[in-house]
Amino acid sequence: MGSFFAVSSVVVALSTLSTESAPLSAALPPDAPLTAAWTDAAGMLDAFLESASWATIERSPAYAERMKRKDMRDLQGAIKIVAGLLKASPRDAFAQALGREVAVAALPREGKDEPALILATRAPSAELAETLAQAVETLAAFTPGDVDAQEDDDGDGIRSANGREFHAVVGDALLVANDRALLVGAIERMRSAGAPDAAPAGLRVRADVGALRTAGLWKPSPTSYDNAVGALLAHGIGKTLDGAASLALDVTHTQRAVQLRVRASPFEPSDETTWFFPTTAADAPLVLPTDTIAQLTLTRDFTQFYALREALLDPTLKGNIVEFDSIMGVLFAGRSFGDEVLPAFGHDAMLIVGPQDFSALGTPPEVRYPGFTLALRRTEDGKSLLKANDLLTAFQTTLGVVNADRGQKGLESMLQNTERVHGVDVVSARFMLDEGATGAPDVRFNAEPALAVTPSHVFVSSARSHLLALLAAQRDAEARTPTPPPHSRFHVDVPHLVTLLAANEDSLVANRMVEHAEDKSTAQAAVRLFLELLRGLDDVDLALEPAQGGLTLSLDVRTLGAL
Repeated sequence: MGSFFAVSSVVVALSTLSTESAPLSAALPPDAPLTAAWTDAAGMLDAFLESASWATIERSPAYAERMKRKDMRDLQGAIKIVAGLLKASPRDAFAQALGREVAVAALPREGKDEPALILATRAPSAELAETLAQAVETLAAFTPGDVDAQEDDDGDGIRSANGREFHAVVGDALLVANDRALLVGAIERMRSAGAPDAAPAGLRVRADVGALRTAGLWKPSPTSYDNAVGALLAHGIGKTLDGAASLALDVTHTQRAVQLRVRASPFEPSDETTWFFPTTAADAPLVLPTDTIAQLTLTRDFTQFYALREALLDPTLKGNIVEFDSIMGVLFAGRSFGDEVLPAFGHDAMLIVGPQDFSALGTPPEVRYPGFTLALRRTEDGKSLLKANDLLTAFQTTLGVVNADRGQKGLESMLQNTERVHGVDVVSARFMLDEGATGAPDVRFNAEPALAVTPSHVFVSSARSHLLALLAAQRDAEARTPTPPPHSRFHVDVPHLVTLLAANEDSLVANRMVEHAEDKSTAQAAVRLFLELLRGLDDVDLALEPAQGGLTLSLDVRTLGAL
């Protein structure tokens, strides 16, 4: 009888712990190297499931295939069990299981491969938390374990259905762990906790990188790359993470936007990353045409990167590097590419993607590509190293080499042209239409390579019309107020991207039929669903910004309607 009252008193004490006195953050071990907390997870999930984007995903072939997998069938079965106990629909049951807040922590365990895990969820009420505990027990009964280790509440509020999972209800919170001692500590911390944190809605993940590295749970960044683009995009990020002490991820959401921020601290550039984080800040970015599809801005010391190329790139690429050096020497009249060409440019480069103007052809090509233009900033000192005429001549030489190669292969050559547009010399080349040709031109006519040199920039483009649009934008932007760009940025205007993709729908369908062995109607349905999903987005912006104390990677996704 005495034991009954002892157990009852503990249960009552635990159940009377209120939301105000037991924040979920208190349940997590303070020394856990990896923690996550998600406030208003159910609200965000509900908003997403009501969105047009989710309705599109549900109709996609990829979703149908995914739902056939065993892990997804198991998840659906588990949700149905919980739904039965909660007397709710599967969707409502999942939302109630997430509750108002979810917190998770992981810790390495000596002698064991799998880490110790603890999960806490704050239910809408204490009664619902107890029902969720019953759901945990029901699900655990289907998991192999030590039957003899099964235990009921023995006075500390902890129960287990199979000796492998342990759970307890603390007020309106359900705690579940795979280690009993971890759960005991969590209960004790919650019982002595103060006022809860006023955490904003969103997901917060915190990682002790040093502890994860010690536990062997942190994979170091690559020491070399199989291509130069990978090194230019990722090297400094990987090395910063390798040397960071902590990593923080924050995801917040509003009705029409999702923002993600990752911050590595501290940020301390090393000798091997000074080229990735040059001390000279980039100047204000170019003004772009309003129909620009995407842009990539990088701030790098390209001269120093090229000097370190053999250390950064795989040894198997050494032959390619030597060949590239030789070709550049020919194009630039014997100048050293690393010592005399690259130093003529600043520490920022921009790749701009935009639509082409095919009006000169009469009929657009059967497949329409966008124009790609690389803009490199000229420095005042660099203009003495590489004059405008040197650049224009090098481009003309390149076109001549390309034509000679095509001629040897029996292919059509491109006709070169030099013109002056908006006070700027432009060199370009294009394919000629056959006399009497009818119908849509073939894919070759997407290529109209061009180069222009202005007092401030060199523009190298795959499409003359796109280059001219950029020059026009610079001419009309004299009154603008310049703003410093992020260190690195990738921006996509999704509506303009959709316009381009929709114009190539037939080609996308044909490619999918070949790659996925689908009939035309199936491939067409998949492509149209993909376009419909993209039509719900406004723009996507990814930026990298080094600052004193930390390196921040941000992702912003804006939608045209509610999430």
